[in-house]
This record gives sequence, structure tokens and C-alpha cells, in this order.
Amino acid sequence: MSEKSSRTLDEQALALRIEDLTGGRVTAMERQPRHRPAWFVDVDCGGEHLGIYARGDRGSDVQPFPELRREADILQILEAHGIPVPHVYGMCEAPETIIMQSLKGSRDVSEAGSDETRREIARRYIEILAQMHAIPVEPFVEQGLTRPVGAVEVGLAGLEAYLPLYLRRKVRPEPLIEFAMSWLRRNVPANREQASFVAFDAGQFLFSEDRLEAIYDLEYALIGDPMADLATMALREPIEPMGDDIGSLCRYYAELTGESLDVPAIRFHQVVFSVVAMMQFAGALADPAPGDPHDVYLSWWIYMRRCLILTLSKCFGLEKVEVEMPEPRSKALTPLTTLLEDSIRAQPTSDAHQKAARRASLGLVTFLAEFERFSPEVDRIACEEAAPLLGECCSERAELEMRLESFVATATPADDERLLRLFARDDERQRIAYRASPTGQSADFARLVEI
Repeated sequence: MSEKSSRTLDEQALALRIEDLTGGRVTAMERQPRHRPAWFVDVDCGGEHLGIYARGDRGSDVQPFPELRREADILQILEAHGIPVPHVYGMCEAPETIIMQSLKGSRDVSEAGSDETRREIARRYIEILAQMHAIPVEPFVEQGLTRPVGAVEVGLAGLEAYLPLYLRRKVRPEPLIEFAMSWLRRNVPANREQASFVAFDAGQFLFSEDRLEAIYDLEYALIGDPMADLATMALREPIEPMGDDIGSLCRYYAELTGESLDVPAIRFHQVVFSVVAMMQFAGALADPAPGDPHDVYLSWWIYMRRCLILTLSKCFGLEKVEVEMPEPRSKALTPLTTLLEDSIRAQPTSDAHQKAARRASLGLVTFLAEFERFSPEVDRIACEEAAPLLGECCSERAELEMRLESFVATATPADDERLLRLFARDDERQRIAYRASPTGQSADFARLVEI
């Protein structure tokens, strides 16, 4: 079977569109094994090789900005202003895909040649970030991005962008999210009115041969406070190190821009990003849709919930909580998860996609096994600890979440610390209980780096 005849109908349509945009001939397409459709494509342009990356639509309702064309427009504006980003050739409408330049390189700074090279790459990223923040926002506004005005709108730009998605998908109480949103609205930095174009999910770049090639993944970009990018860069550090000390990089940013470093504002935006990430996946986890990358969503939820607790605790000046752990159920009481795990391990893994699917399924089932062992006692203790605040002890987790959300809705700032301690103790107990599974271990990676 030829390469062309073995492609799916979507891939055939995509190949035709790529050929139309580049004037070349598609010679190879390789589907990237990840949670969104994407392809690496080789194109022959009269004897010259052209590498294309086709970035497809996620196909799931977790996007605050679902239109792929929005990201394509952003990349083109950035390129026009000298920011190193992949060149966009155009769009494919069906399947909806951005056709862009494929860049060689890696995000893993451990692959750089030396510590000094890693620092140079990190500092180069900061230089690009400062350059990007200096671009006038008008071209982005013309393409449909919202321009916030005043300190409140600038500070809450990210939160407001994700709020419609969260409210539309919400099917269960989310007391921690509601608490964090309330705190944010009451603690917006009053002195930050200047809005810039920001990546929002900052810290993503590719380097090759020890030099930074480009920044990428601008699907969550918006107009807001530049400190938001320093905040999300710091949140990414524990799982994707930047290559240099975050505090040093933030001070380098301040040196380049001539603006004093606003650490409280950075912490504020770490709370913003942590809670909007939870808002993004709340509905997808409470009401899962077939075909969603459930393992990815659950891992990110666990990681970002931990980040939210740690950052709020830093803002409140609270020390790490210590908890006593309950005895788990015996593993003998969960035979169905054992059977399910055995069945998953027997599935074929002849290609990268099958291997990724099996790995994802195993991650979910091992988390389920630990959840079955620990959750009855974890939930019981959570209900008991909340009883003094709520006035009575709830009988189950669902009732507890409902009662807590109702309490948060009428709480005063005087209740903040008590509520946070309650959330922090519950999160710590869940972190310890479920860490035996790879998915549960996501929480262990979360840490608050010094700035």
C-alpha cells in the first residue's frame, strides 16, 4: 500500500491543502502521538525539503479560545514584529488545522551542552518575552483580542477569559475554585493598569544546537498584565525547567524593561493561572466526553490544584500543613481494578499511538485502584474537619462539596484563612493517599519556586 493510499480521509484533505499552500508535494506524514491531532509533514518543493507542522483542533470542549485561526493570527502578528515563532502558511478548514513551519529542537534544557548554555537560552527567552510585551496591543485588538482597561480588568483578564467555559460546563460544586475566584476579585493589584500582549501559558520554547529557535504554543495568549508571564513561567519550572534560577530570570526581565519587579503581582497571577487551569478541566472531569484525553486532564487538575493551594498559602503566609493518614482498604477488596489493569496490559502496542493509549489507560486504572482504597476514609475525615465550620458533619463528599460552596458564597474575608486551611489539609491528604499511582504523583511535582 502506498503512503498516499494509507492516509485517512482527513489526512488526504490535509495533504492537499498543504500542497496548495506550499506549491510542493507531500512525501510523508507522521501523526504525533499526543492528546491533540498534529502531524509532522515532509514536503518536496522542487528538490528542496520543507518541514511542516500541522496543528489540529483538540476536538474537546476545554478551550477558552476554541478557534484555531485566532492562534494563527497571533503567530503572524508576532512574526511581523520580529518575534521568533513558526511561520504560518495558512489554515486547513477540514480538518481544522494550522499549517505552520516545523522547527527542529527540544524544550528539554537538560539536552543543552552546559549549564552556561542553559542560562544563555533562558536569558534569551526572557529577552524575547520583554520584546513581545513591548509590542503595541492594537494589532491584536484588530484581530479580536479583548483589551482590558484599568487595574481590575487587567488583573482579571485571564480569569474572565476562562469564566464562560467554566460556567457552561459546570455540573457539580467546586468550592475551592469558587473560593479562589472570590479571593482574586478582592485582591486585584491596584497599581497595575498597563496591559500588554502576554503568552499567558509562558515558558514554552524550542532550542537547537544550543540556541533558542522559537517560542510556540500561543493558544491561550491574551492581553493582560506582563507579570502573568513571569508567574506562569515559574509555575512551569518544576516540570519543565527554564535553565536558570527563576528569581534571576525575573530580575533580568526587570533590568531589560526598566520596570521594578512586582513579586506580589506575580504571586497573584500564579493564583489566577492555577485556578483557571482547574476551571478549564472541571467540566471535562465531572462530565467526561468520549474521546477526551482523560488522563491528561486528571493529571493537570491534580497538579494545578496543588499549585493553587501552595500559592494561596504563600500569599496568606501559612506554613505547610501536616496531616495524619488513615489506614487504606486492603487491595483484595478491589479485584475489578486488578482485572481491568490485566486486560489493558494485554492490549496491542504495535505503534506509538497504541503505546500512548495503553499508558494513559494504565494511569487511570492505577489511580482508580488507589482511590478505591483510600477515598472512603479521606472523605470521612474531610467531612469531620469541615463540621465545625459548617455546623454539622456531612455524610459524604458530594454533600460536603455542596455545603462548602454555599458557605464560600456568603463567607467574609475573616473566613479566608480557616477555609484555606481546610482545603489545604484535604489536598495534602489526597496527595499522600494517591501518590502510589503515576497520575496521583502529579501533585508531588508541584512546588513554589522562590522569586
